[in-house]
Amino acid sequence: MYPAVGIPVGILLICALIVVVVRIVRRRQASKRMAGTAQVLSVETMTTTGGPVPSYTCRIALRVEIPGRPPYEATSSNGDFMTPVEIAAMQPGKTVAVQIDSTDPQDVWIDFSSIT
Repeated sequence: MYPAVGIPVGILLICALIVVVVRIVRRRQASKRMAGTAQVLSVETMTTTGGPVPSYTCRIALRVEIPGRPPYEATSSNGDFMTPVEIAAMQPGKTVAVQIDSTDPQDVWIDFSSIT
């Protein structure tokens, strides 16, 4: 009826579906994850979305420490959009909670709920 409205709404719904599917897959993968901490080394903004509250994807360099393993450097590109508040909390030198894939230690997931 109104393609000028329907097409953007359809695109937004597809994007929302992709985000939901990615989060479901990550939750399923959580069973093979190991918990630890990481020191933020750098934060690089990759992409930005518009809207009343902009969101960003970032590449975050980390020094990861997992109990029973030697510390190592890795990069996290969570794929989730971060708010300006979350980015502000990810300052170099900050320690954050992380989880790694036990079969691929370079697959680092930052627990944004632990950031204050």
